[in-house]
Amino acid sequence: MDQQEQAFQAALAAEREAHQIEIKRLADDLLVLSMTSVAFETGRSDVPLQSIGTLDTMARVLNQYDASTIHVVGHTDNVGNPQANLQLSKARADAIADHLAKRGIEDSCLQRFGVGENHPVASNDTLVGRRLNCRVELYIRPLEQDNKRVTLEPPIDLF
Repeated sequence: MDQQEQAFQAALAAEREAHQIEIKRLADDLLVLSMTSVAFETGRSDVPLQSIGTLDTMARVLNQYDASTIHVVGHTDNVGNPQANLQLSKARADAIADHLAKRGIEDSCLQRFGVGENHPVASNDTLVGRRLNCRVELYIRPLEQDNKRVTLEPPIDLF
């Protein structure tokens, strides 16, 4: 995970400098990529065109380090019905995971989750805050010692 984190830091340096992506290392070798550059429009789940380059860069690094399970977690703002937002957040996770799969990431590596509006990173009282909350995060875990992929709930409760 050390090498993979360093590869992400180097490959996504411009995005980190522009505050479009944050890379964190948490307990148990959990690597988190939080992408504000993948800011979805309210009510939409299609991959934003401006994020394709970042996602392609991520896919290149993920393909180099394929001994991982990738939790793709979609989020929404609080506009609209909570149940609809939960479905929308899952559709966002699916869109990003599908994009990564088309770039060579094995689908068996990708676990998709939607958490709706339950984990905002900014206030939903402003347009800027709502845009920041309409995001996807990748949680990257190393394979278990026996090379099994781990199916877990998204580890967002670690924040």
